[in-house]
Amino acid sequence: MSRSLPAGKNVVIYAGGSIIDHYKNLLDSGFTTVILNSLHIHDDSSLWLNGTEVVDASGKAQPVATQLAEIITELRGGGITTVLVSIGGGGSFNPNSSGINGQHSVSDADFKAFAAAYWPANGMTDPLATTVPIVNNFNVFISTIGGDGIDLDPEPMFYTYGQLLSSTVALTEWALDAGMLATWAPYTAQQSWQAYALALGQDGLGQPLTPSWVNVQTWSQGSDLQGWATAIGVPIGSIIGGFYNYDPSYIQNTLADAVQGGAQITGAFYWNFDDIASDAARIANVANAIIAGLAGTSVSVSPPTAEYQD
Repeated sequence: MSRSLPAGKNVVIYAGGSIIDHYKNLLDSGFTTVILNSLHIHDDSSLWLNGTEVVDASGKAQPVATQLAEIITELRGGGITTVLVSIGGGGSFNPNSSGINGQHSVSDADFKAFAAAYWPANGMTDPLATTVPIVNNFNVFISTIGGDGIDLDPEPMFYTYGQLLSSTVALTEWALDAGMLATWAPYTAQQSWQAYALALGQDGLGQPLTPSWVNVQTWSQGSDLQGWATAIGVPIGSIIGGFYNYDPSYIQNTLADAVQGGAQITGAFYWNFDDIASDAARIANVANAIIAGLAGTSVSVSPPTAEYQD
């Protein structure tokens, strides 16, 4: 299958477990892209969306995957054009009782499990094939739910970004080669992600590759959009800036200021649907603020605030 980038402005929201019960509040809200967070990889190659198994170790889709397929079909009838699955993410595990490691992030476990399952199972010789069981499991999940691709969110604490490079590149190559979208969600380690981009571009799949777009999580705290675009080697339009639980007017004015300053941005994302899932009006307000801001339209506020006002 071949997936295309969203047409027009990319109005993105990450959505955790609340989407199961509250997805209808996204219908005709103004959002165009939903990124399901977070998909986790267990040591037996089974895949879990948050705490629920979605593909078992043998590659069989579980009932919740079918439920998500029905939800996604309905979302596509209500303005959502793109659905991705985010792998990894934040959160942390405490040190184990023997003290072998310190506090470490969920991503450490996810990408370590992927590497352990991928490389011994033809990952070296047939890297993009679904004959590699863990790759097949990803394919089963995304095809079952009718998704458009993956979003990679390694945020290591115990391991290093360097140790996650090969897994990040392999997953990106697999998705792009399969005609899916592959986005990245870097946190703050810009030099590490620049190394990822260089490795992806030089890996020899016949043409230079870049991620479909990049979700920069810290823009609302002052991240340099153009700096990220330059580091990753993509146009600034492929950098999607993110906001966490901010007042819609703050989101709108931050985007509008960037557009009025000449930044040719094409989208923004909101983290996280779970925080506003039960409030359809608030969801629409956030989406409309992103849309207006991307159009360069400011709104007067007094006093200005970054905190959400009910």
